[in-house]
Amino acid sequence: MMPRTRRGPGVRVSLFLISLVGSTLFTGVNGQTTSPAGDPPRITSTWDSVIQLTYGERLPPLDCQAEGSPTPAISWRREGTSQVLDNPISFPYASYTQEGTYTCVATSLDFPPATKNVTIDVEGPPDIDGPENVTVRASSGEEVRLECTARGDPKVVEIEWFVGRGRAQPVRPGGEEYTMEKHLSASPPKSVLVINKMKDTLANKYTCWALNASGQKDIKHFDVQFSRSESRIGGKEGAIAGGVLGALLIMTVIAVVVFYLWKRKQKQPQNMADKDGSNYDFHELEAELEAQD
Repeated sequence: MMPRTRRGPGVRVSLFLISLVGSTLFTGVNGQTTSPAGDPPRITSTWDSVIQLTYGERLPPLDCQAEGSPTPAISWRREGTSQVLDNPISFPYASYTQEGTYTCVATSLDFPPATKNVTIDVEGPPDIDGPENVTVRASSGEEVRLECTARGDPKVVEIEWFVGRGRAQPVRPGGEEYTMEKHLSASPPKSVLVINKMKDTLANKYTCWALNASGQKDIKHFDVQFSRSESRIGGKEGAIAGGVLGALLIMTVIAVVVFYLWKRKQKQPQNMADKDGSNYDFHELEAELEAQD
């Protein structure tokens, strides 16, 4: 059995100091950080959480201001998209495509960003996407798709189709000529009129009407034209056309041959006269005789 070593008061004090110094060192090594210098960003601007606009109304500049040190950088994000917009945001002509939630973001180095939202809500009559008048050209047998996508607040509840240049009549799908696709519960609502196989009798003016619950509507016109230049000739019509072209070619060849023979015949009498001496130059004969003498 080994004798027990007795520690004096000086040894216990030394161990305490070593422990205290080690604890301090390890606390620093383990990453205890100090607060960053400056102030975090803080948005100071105020606005309503929802801004209501009438379709076509102008949205005045919405300026987002923020404080902080260093000075925060400010931008806008549109919810559900990757859009980044400059500050301030403004719409000279409000439309349904600009509806949504926008977020002001203030960022500073070493601080988490500050954010504030605003929702833009646009009310008004139906509005069909695209220009009001569209021209469509199609050849025989081609499928033609006419599409109407309409937005509105109140929401569009019905999309109807009419055909005719004077007194238009409702398009009646279900037969061989037309098929209709309706997606009124989609966002935004949409309807597609399909001309299954284009022909000259289906060339006409087609009109799409979009209506909301208040009876307001928007209209879009499609001028569908039949393109004969792109139609294909086949069967009996093709055989007739080929026969006519062949006959014209043969007649052209015969005419060229006859003309050539006629021109050759016109030259023949003069050649014969030269051969029998009737056109001989007597001055040349006299000169030859004198030379012989």
